[in-house]
Amino acid sequence: MSFRASPQLASTTFAKYPHGFRMCSTAIDCSTYPCARKDDTVVDEYHGLKSIDILQISDPYRYMENPDGEETKAFVDQLNSISTPFIEKSEHREECRKRLTELWNYEKFTVTSKRGAHYYYKHNTGLQNQYVTYQTDAVGTKGKVFFDPNTLSEDGTTFLRAGSFTKDGTLYAYGLSEKGSDWMTIQFKTSSGEDLPDKIPGAKFSGISWTGDKTGVFYSKYPQHKGATEGTSAEKHEWHSLYYHKMGTKAEEDVLVYKRTDNPDMMVDGEVTDDGRFLIISVARGCDPFNMLYYYDLKAVDNKVIRNVQDEIFNRLLQITGPIEAVPLFDTLEAKYEYIDHDGDRMIIRTNKGAPMFKIVTMSLKDGAASLVDLIPENTKVQYK
Repeated sequence: MSFRASPQLASTTFAKYPHGFRMCSTAIDCSTYPCARKDDTVVDEYHGLKSIDILQISDPYRYMENPDGEETKAFVDQLNSISTPFIEKSEHREECRKRLTELWNYEKFTVTSKRGAHYYYKHNTGLQNQYVTYQTDAVGTKGKVFFDPNTLSEDGTTFLRAGSFTKDGTLYAYGLSEKGSDWMTIQFKTSSGEDLPDKIPGAKFSGISWTGDKTGVFYSKYPQHKGATEGTSAEKHEWHSLYYHKMGTKAEEDVLVYKRTDNPDMMVDGEVTDDGRFLIISVARGCDPFNMLYYYDLKAVDNKVIRNVQDEIFNRLLQITGPIEAVPLFDTLEAKYEYIDHDGDRMIIRTNKGAPMFKIVTMSLKDGAASLVDLIPENTKVQYK
């Protein structure tokens, strides 16, 4: 069954007067709105019980979930042809635009952080689309531009989605997205500004985490994705997985490190601890507010010992060639678990398990859940961040 809205839809604008704003009422004729086509052939069947009507859910406008479809674009154009002239008629539109621009136009800085030998901060002159990252050798000095995402495309739609330095600050990995997309391409540069040839396309819902020896990064992606990685995407993606990229190799050679085989909707994220010893893996189902937590001891990897002749130092390089066997810390989807740090073989975790306002707990890797102890109990009046 289709329907139309009432002929007159109230809309509110505000007229400015000496003592404030007065509400003014206008109206738009909704009878001119286009009717979207209904496709009654699209029906979802849940639990496989086709004979029970209540489990058959109709979705007649699913075709509009594809924003790049010709029918969807035509429908949006029709709506815009009605709404745009209506909005443009407002006598207060320019006044509002001017005032909002004034409110947004002020200089902004982020907190300075140190990465290796340099300090970094982000700065926006006021109306720049994206913040510019500056590098300096001393706190309080302006320094020089290290990364300016505003210069990456003429229309300003290429943006910086993620960034990660190695612990010594010599290498920087960053993810770029195009035209509002969630997909990102991971690229690399040195702290001196030199661009490196490594490039990883097709990452999505991913962090970027360096190994302790800075020979590679862990990141997440959908393994079977072959579609567009910019703009909009309506296709369903499954089996989000964790990968390892070794510096100096092609993205096609990246190693699948961890994947789930029990549920295609699981989301996987990996983080290397500050000392480079553990890989912490978080697994969540879509946007659910809880997760599972696993770990892998990177010391257990079959490492290769090499000798740096110039410095006469022996280094151990991480060799990851295939899937790992992650060990569960918490393997049920019943609460939120966040790795904070570890003290030797004892993990420090933030959780809301039995504590809605969160608490900090510790757990021995040797003894598992039996060794779980509250380090900072829940405070029902303050949430631990």
